[in-house]
Amino acid sequence: MKTLLELKCPSCGAQLDYETGMEYIFCKYCGTKILINDENTYTYKTVDYAEIEKAKNESKRISIQEDIIKREYEKEEKETKRYNKNSLIFAGMLAVFVIATIISLSNNSDSPAGVIMMLVAMYFVIFLVSRGENHKEKEKLRYKNRMKTQGINIIELNHECFDYENKDFNLVKTTYEALGFRNIRCVPMRDLNFFSGFLSGRVESVTINGKSLSDELYQEDDMVVIKYHSR
Repeated sequence: MKTLLELKCPSCGAQLDYETGMEYIFCKYCGTKILINDENTYTYKTVDYAEIEKAKNESKRISIQEDIIKREYEKEEKETKRYNKNSLIFAGMLAVFVIATIISLSNNSDSPAGVIMMLVAMYFVIFLVSRGENHKEKEKLRYKNRMKTQGINIIELNHECFDYENKDFNLVKTTYEALGFRNIRCVPMRDLNFFSGFLSGRVESVTINGKSLSDELYQEDDMVVIKYHSR
């Protein structure tokens, strides 16, 4: 027959009841887990429910974030496929118009229809170029937002980054630091003599990850190398 015993919580001092044979009990007041060794001795472990709940919430947040990233990626994939498909259609239509225009003009160079078709073909060219630029900008924005959700800072170069020639290397370095680059190396070329000393400190070239500057997107940990003239 089980016997009802009393025990004080070693954490908060509350009076607790437990039955013989139980291996452990929880304090209903503070959450302490008390391990019962026998009727006279016990050990205890405090259960931090706040930390447990925090861990659960963090796990849930990460899961939601991963789900959002996955949905965004799938959406981008669908949009890219649709864009490529439509681009092929427009390119095919343009090719047909160009061929038809050439045939029309070859038969009659003064034909109004040929002139109109040429104008239509030019419109298609302008439309495709503009559409491609808009798609490129959207792709950049989606990429930046996706990286941002993962805690990665994405950097896009401004016009000052490309206008570096003959500027003081410290000024150029400050420009890249302001954008968020963290790995910047200034390399003296030691190529000057008495007659060319006036170029000392002037930038010769800037590369990122060993490549010339472009309009692509970069990360803050990418390596920026600034080479400048020096004695």
